[in-house]
Amino acid sequence: MKRTATLILGAAMATGFIANAQHAIYVENNTGWSEFHLYAWATGETELFGGWPGATGTATTVGGVQMLKFETAADFDGKTYNLIANNNAALQYDGPAVTLDKDYYFTATAEAMTEIVAPGAETHTLYVLNEGTFNPLYAYAWGTSEIFGGWPGKQAVMQEIDGNQYSTFTFEAADEGTGNVIFNNGSGGDGNQFDAAAIPLNKDTYGKITADNKWEEMAAPGAKEYNLYIENNTGWDALYVYAWGDAEVFGGWPGAKAETTTDKDGKTYYVIPYMGNGEALNLIFNNNAALQYDAATITGNSDYTFVAGADSATETSAVSAVEMDGQNAEVIWFNLQGQRVQNPGQGIFIKVSNGNSSKVRVK
Repeated sequence: MKRTATLILGAAMATGFIANAQHAIYVENNTGWSEFHLYAWATGETELFGGWPGATGTATTVGGVQMLKFETAADFDGKTYNLIANNNAALQYDGPAVTLDKDYYFTATAEAMTEIVAPGAETHTLYVLNEGTFNPLYAYAWGTSEIFGGWPGKQAVMQEIDGNQYSTFTFEAADEGTGNVIFNNGSGGDGNQFDAAAIPLNKDTYGKITADNKWEEMAAPGAKEYNLYIENNTGWDALYVYAWGDAEVFGGWPGAKAETTTDKDGKTYYVIPYMGNGEALNLIFNNNAALQYDAATITGNSDYTFVAGADSATETSAVSAVEMDGQNAEVIWFNLQGQRVQNPGQGIFIKVSNGNSSKVRVK
């Protein structure tokens, strides 16, 4: 019985099959080698897959992709090991270090092992126009999970979109949560990394690294330019518009400042442009200080016109859609906070009639 037990243990080490497995390392073998072995070591720890050259793995299919599976026992949970890919002969190279608190998926070529998302899993991508100084460019993320693997994260894969070269980082999708991205050049240290932004795990994100290594979120390629037209009756010293939801189309908080004006329908409006591609956008009007309110939810595929009061906003384009004729035109009244009023008393009100709005003093 003792001899049989020894033979079974030897077979398990040779293949990487563990009866009480806690996690596993999956490798898509694209090395072209006649044999593929995975060896794992850590200072002061038992060799994870036995002595050199390690284990050969067991063949399995993940999401339609043929992979080798190397299981790790529960006793090693939480420990960090260094991987070495080899052919049990002259060919070998150092792979990444892995912390055994999750499953890992890699593709292995004759030169390197690269961490990938589990085949068949739903994914999203961080798209980056890199005008900064980091080359190569890596992305590390912390928060809900290390979506790009351990430090320094994942190296960018280049992809051309609409004539522009994007550095892309693909990650496994999640229904909620964020990843706090740190861009770096693979080595870290002062001047070699910077904090970018928290990206959602339930959608793609587009952005740019500027020449001075700062992050700016951008609209997706194919987006078109639209405008917000705002009649500003807030009484604030300054008016800003911030958008959250599918994209921060006006940049980070407090958003874009209302500065440019134009005449529209005989009225003066602030004009704030944005790039939209059908995103759901939740608008917050604010003064970049203590005053703010939820203004409206819009779809980023058209122009919008608002009357902005001190505590609420009204989309006047929807009101002006009422079609009336001549003296029979319906008159709708609003106070300066954008709230509809049935019977205005004394004061200044907004009169909307036949698609036109005007300020009127009622005595």
